[in-house]
Amino acid sequence: MHSIRLCTESDARALSSLAASTFYETYSRITPESKEIYEAYVQDIFSVEKTVEEIKKTNVFFYFILDQSNSPVGYAKIEKDLRRTTLILEKLYIRATHQSQGAGLELYHYLKNLSTAEGYKLIRLGVYDQNHKAISFYEKLGFVKTGERDFIYIHRGLRYQDKDWIMELKI
Repeated sequence: MHSIRLCTESDARALSSLAASTFYETYSRITPESKEIYEAYVQDIFSVEKTVEEIKKTNVFFYFILDQSNSPVGYAKIEKDLRRTTLILEKLYIRATHQSQGAGLELYHYLKNLSTAEGYKLIRLGVYDQNHKAISFYEKLGFVKTGERDFIYIHRGLRYQDKDWIMELKI
């Protein structure tokens, strides 16, 4: 059994580190040829400063899932729309060493229950179309593909582009 808690500004360094490591764990095994761009992305997007900026937003929330020793083994980032109709699941990452042990499912159900209690009618997410493990996870939860979008990242002359699936679940 895990515990789940809301992240605060004092968690920014730990969250930044966890976000960077879980992102790299996930994508370096899917597309190892993109290592250089992933390293740039991680340094740019998951810096402590950017993490603090995100935590300060009034409609963005981060949650840690903690193991029995109270160490974070994963996290989620959600964005609440101001009309309270759609909850956007921006990120849900679990350390590779803790995957397939129920932590992701536990964190997802926590967020789903939270969104239901707050009156949201839909959960939407984007997932890399080559991340078959994540797609399968979301499909088992009842999410369906409703569209696609291009993901483009440009940093210091490096350019990366892929395709994300948009998936939704009515709640």
